[in-house]
Amino acid sequence: MMYIKLKDYEVICELHSGVRSRIYRGKRISDGYHVIIKVMNKEYQSNEDMKGLKGEFEIGNRIKSSNVIKYLDIIKYNNGLAIIEEYFSGETIHKLNKSHVFKLKEFLSISIGICNALKKIHAENIVYVAINPSNILYERKTGEIKIIDFSSAEYLSNENYILENNNIVEGSLNYISPEQTGRMNRTIDYRSDFYSLGITFYEMLTGRLPFESKDTMELIYSHVAKEPESITKFNFDIPKVVSNIVLKLIAKNPEDRYKSVSGLKRDLEKCLIQIENNLNEDFELGKYDFSGEFCIQQKLYGRDKEIQRLIKSFDRVTAGAAELLLISGSPGIGKSALVQEVCNSVQQKNGYFIMGKFEQFKNDIPYSAIIKALDNFVNQLLVESSSQVETWKESILKAVGNNGQVIVDVIPTLELII
Repeated sequence: MMYIKLKDYEVICELHSGVRSRIYRGKRISDGYHVIIKVMNKEYQSNEDMKGLKGEFEIGNRIKSSNVIKYLDIIKYNNGLAIIEEYFSGETIHKLNKSHVFKLKEFLSISIGICNALKKIHAENIVYVAINPSNILYERKTGEIKIIDFSSAEYLSNENYILENNNIVEGSLNYISPEQTGRMNRTIDYRSDFYSLGITFYEMLTGRLPFESKDTMELIYSHVAKEPESITKFNFDIPKVVSNIVLKLIAKNPEDRYKSVSGLKRDLEKCLIQIENNLNEDFELGKYDFSGEFCIQQKLYGRDKEIQRLIKSFDRVTAGAAELLLISGSPGIGKSALVQEVCNSVQQKNGYFIMGKFEQFKNDIPYSAIIKALDNFVNQLLVESSSQVETWKESILKAVGNNGQVIVDVIPTLELII
């Protein structure tokens, strides 16, 4: 146990030690109020570490909901910062999944509580990003649920998300949405939370994940391209309408999922009413599903012919050919968006889609687009299995010979492989 000493708090015991952080149970000395203390799992925190803790506290402190853990304070300790949260006696859904079978009525009550939390989170223009059973606490005696850990949460933006965050890989890869993988031409919004929630629901109802693999790339491929098996195949007691709700949540395209937490909650509440009245009837999903957000579909229109030319070229390359395509057009016409449309086809064949762009105001950096593309490629390699990384290491070293250090000077992340 890493010993920590805080001025106003007494540490009682260590609850969890992860790759990034350590969690302690403690109490406030002034009044004996029990709290959770979170610190980084390192003796010396970098500026980036402290920035991350401050960001987590800021976001978590914004959410005012009985179904979200309360962030009480952020204080200095030793060489860094510590976050103080309220203590809640519930266990994680992840832990309960191992020893507890969730009855349908219990599942629906928990899922409605999670919706209450998500509604408050999304209302603050925040995407939680990392919904999974380890971040949901449930107290069986009272039926209370609380969502914890806002370290991955982000304010909603329209920027593309690339899978470069090792925190997500380590903790939530089984639950990430297709657009979170960086292998789809889609940006992240609140519907990414719906996908992760759907995977969580699937596991609670069946006792298993819809996609399982020790191979990182195979798991990413499954999220992007494979359809899950029906819940009723593994649990005959689950009504078809409940299964359909979960499958709607884990649709590959965000447009096919729920548009709002309110719409999802109404459907779950209707299922609960049916259970309480011994009914089992199908009904139209999403009848009250209306989004308060203005969402422009991220589909590219009017470029079908050009997209097909790109995909056919890729197909020929996978068969052994070598091709170069040039796309011309004035700035802002959509050249990058067109190129990104081939991303899904590349992923379907377990290929790598990498991209770099010469920025107008970065003309002073030689080969900037090529460096960016190769850096993106290395980041994709780093999430693969150790055996695959070793294979790439051998191939790259064979290709670069004695010039490895020269390339590392330009692409520093390559050092992690070679």
